[in-house]
Parts: sequence; structure tokens; C-alpha cells
Amino acid sequence: MSAPLSHRTTRALIGTSLALGALTGAMAHAGPAAAAGSVNGKILYTGHDTIDGEIYSINPDGTGKVNLTKHEASDNNGQWSPDGKKIAFESDRDNNRDIYVMNADGSGPKNLTQDHYWDYNPTWSPDGKRIAFSSLRDYADEGAIYVMNADGSGERRLASGAQPAWSPDGTKIAFLDDRDGNGEIYVMSVPTTTPSISWLANSYEAPATRLTNHSNWDGDPEWSPDGTKLAFATDRWGQRTVALMNPDGTNPTRVTPLLKDAVNGPSQPAFSPDGKMITYAATKSTSQIYIINTNGTSPGGGTDVLSAGGTGGPIRITTGYRHNQSPEWQKTPTLGLSMG
Repeated sequence: MSAPLSHRTTRALIGTSLALGALTGAMAHAGPAAAAGSVNGKILYTGHDTIDGEIYSINPDGTGKVNLTKHEASDNNGQWSPDGKKIAFESDRDNNRDIYVMNADGSGPKNLTQDHYWDYNPTWSPDGKRIAFSSLRDYADEGAIYVMNADGSGERRLASGAQPAWSPDGTKIAFLDDRDGNGEIYVMSVPTTTPSISWLANSYEAPATRLTNHSNWDGDPEWSPDGTKLAFATDRWGQRTVALMNPDGTNPTRVTPLLKDAVNGPSQPAFSPDGKMITYAATKSTSQIYIINTNGTSPGGGTDVLSAGGTGGPIRITTGYRHNQSPEWQKTPTLGLSMG
């Protein structure tokens, strides 16, 4: 679960058909290397078409929406496994919020954590063998970050914090914590083999380096596929927005536009598999999912549906009168998960 979205208001959204048509047209004319069927796979997101959240998949042009969980419980924060065959997610279907794994089509859900405290924010290791997650079992303000094997065995505590994001080389985890009195992004190294027994202690803290240092909140870290950038959400420009920075925290650069009367500014960023686009959630009357190029330009080159300026910018791919949030882009589109 990402940090709760703040409440702000955006400009009235322009017709969805225009936005989706612009995105589809741009991808179709970009050639085989940029077409969604060969580069960009499905996007997972949490939708609230019903009162409780469900995990949906959707094509990057907004077509092909599928409800994968179809359960009366609250399911949230779906995360593709590196091979695209599994989805980790959080759910309260067993009367407590735990980490689950299901097949990519939504079948075979399995509870991995099964404890009495909230477990959330699952993220896969790049080799698919481990899952890091946040937990409130240590009673820390931001919770604590744990790692376990992909079958739920071998749980280990890493550090206080939340929103873990595993680096593409598998050696680091970026995360959110308020240990210095403000929500900031940190990075820690993780062992490549089974941790020693000392990692079992609830008081253990893996050494971490602070990447951001700003009076306003920074969170929602997400590594680019090549590991050369971190996307994150931040309040440092006067409202919540998505930005990029180097892995050492230098050169923070805003990506998403500053919004007019935003209820919830852009947050929860996730990269496309080629690293050229970012999907994220933002809110006017309801939270919706958008896509923007990493340089801040429009994927479709069409009408901006979100910024105050009204030209160029993000494209909206979801609709509805209930919230859609927590997008995650599938990294292996060769499994037949095409744009449609």
C-alpha cells in the first residue's frame, strides 16, 4: 500500500475516447520497438467498481479491462512477478491484511504471511525467488520491511520503513521511512543469500542511506528498469507530483505537471518495461490511472487531460466514478499480454 493520497482537485477531465485514441495511435505509429505488444505489457491496478477493492489488468490504451480477483474482500496493490506468471497482492480475505500470490489470470490465490498484523506493499526480487513487504507487526509508525521466499517461508526483518522497491540488480531496496522526523526515501543493501540468524531479531536495522532530504514528504520509490533512475512521489513543488532522481538522490526533476485545484496530485509511479513511460494515479473527484513519458511529454501527443495548461501531457487510461489506484506495469509482454 502506498502512502495515502493527499486530497486536491484537478482540472475537469476531457473525454476519455480522445485520450485513449491519442495513446493508441502514438504507440501504433512508433514502430515494432515501441508498440505495446512488443514492449509494454498489461497494467495492474486496484479498482473500486464495487465497494471493496479488486485487482484489475488493463492494456496501456485503456482497453481489455479484466477483474482478476472477483472477491468480496479488499484486494490491493498487485505486483507482477518478473516472469509475468504470478501476481503478489495484499488482501484481507482471511480477516486480516496479508500478502498473497495468485496466477496471472487470478486463479490459485495463496496466503503467504498468515499472521495477526497488517502486511502490505509486496515487491518481487528481480529473480522472482523472494518477496519484500511492509508489516505493522513491529508497531513502528511506518511499519517495518520484511523479506521472505516466494512461497512464504524464511521471513526476515530488514529495517523499519514501508513501500519497499527492489533494484533491478537485486542488491538494494529503496523505501520510505520517517526515522529522521519526515517522510524520506532511503536505500539499503540486501543479502544475495540467506541472511544470518541476527536478521531474525525484531530490533535489527539494516544499514541504510538517506537519498532525499527535503522539508516536504518524499515517498513511493520505484526503480527504472535499467537501474539508472528512481521515480518517486513528492510534495516539494507545493503539491504532490511524480519526479525522477539519480540512484544517489541527486538531480530531482519533476515529471508530471503541476495541477489546477488537485484533490490528489500524482503518486504511485511505475515504469513501463522500456523505461520510457510512467504510469501513476492522480485524482480530481476520483482517483484514475494515467500514463506520461518520463520527460514529461504526452505518450499520444494529444490533449492534456490533467494539467492546468490543457495541451500535451498525461493520458488517462481508466474511467469510472470510483477510485482506481496503485498501478503496476507488467515487465514481460511476450507472454501474450498485448495492448489489444
